[in-house]
Amino acid sequence: MKAEERGPTEQLSEVFIIEDSIKRHGKGRFLLVGQDGNAFCVIGRVQKALRRAGWSAKAIEKVREDMTSGDYNHLLRVAMGLQHPCMERAEALAAEACQLQAQAEEPMREALDDGYGDTDY
Repeated sequence: MKAEERGPTEQLSEVFIIEDSIKRHGKGRFLLVGQDGNAFCVIGRVQKALRRAGWSAKAIEKVREDMTSGDYNHLLRVAMGLQHPCMERAEALAAEACQLQAQAEEPMREALDDGYGDTDY
């Protein structure tokens, strides 16, 4: 059910469930950078992290409903809002590793584009 289809009281109770879970159990520890960006993979990664943090099934279900109530950008905003602050450094390191890997692969791509990788058998 989309957020606009639920009444204000129901929406508010969902916010309280999520906020209470954040206060009691903290946010999840998961990476987004360098991982599969498929929406279902992101949802699964967030749910798994929240389960490990001790969140209730009901709270995790409310998070999933929120994540799927909008577009992909909304899903990512919700996921990032539930990410533990300590993961910011890990995300930065993962992004740096992805950049270094891309830089290391660039000469190989250029060689293949120049035809050096082509061989006739």
